[in-house]
Amino acid sequence: MPAAIDDARAALHPDSRWTTAITQGDPTEPNIATSASGACRLDFEYAGRNTLPGEIANLLWYLLALGGWLVPTYQSDIYTRTLPMHLPPTAIPAVEHAERSNRHHRLDLHCSWPAGPGRHTALTRLLDRLTTDLGDAAGLPRGQQLEALRPFLIAWILGAIPPRHLTVTDLLLVLAKLAEAQHLHNHAQFTRTDPLPALTTSLERP
Repeated sequence: MPAAIDDARAALHPDSRWTTAITQGDPTEPNIATSASGACRLDFEYAGRNTLPGEIANLLWYLLALGGWLVPTYQSDIYTRTLPMHLPPTAIPAVEHAERSNRHHRLDLHCSWPAGPGRHTALTRLLDRLTTDLGDAAGLPRGQQLEALRPFLIAWILGAIPPRHLTVTDLLLVLAKLAEAQHLHNHAQFTRTDPLPALTTSLERP
């Protein structure tokens, strides 16, 4: 973790240069609405000249973890205040198996990372756009777009919900994503999601 933080700080140094644009500043579900004229943006607290890679990383981590899991779990008042249908999270990542080897200083984690069909579709669309027009607009190098987002992803992974607020299991899940973010040349693992298990109901006999 210290090495990842140091790398992010070096890359996001005040003297670093990134492509910017006038943006809404927080592209998340509670900040998007529809009207007769189409989609509109809400909540301009962070509006202004923002880095495009930072906006993309924000949306990517939101689709993977914040929107469907961390925010409704740890900041439920945000959804209660802003969304008419503030439902509890259903797509919650889980640690399926954890094994520590003291001899090899190694921790093996096997996790499931479910996502509903809507969020999975949005994630797939974002990744497709990242390799074409969106990545080009953000000034990201072709073939290394996701790797170029690493410092911003690290900032979101560790900064959106402070690690000290997480349960032990949730912290392990977040740290697993942090570890995967160090190997974004093969981004399939970092962006992988599992189908959301079908909801079942049981009826009691009278």
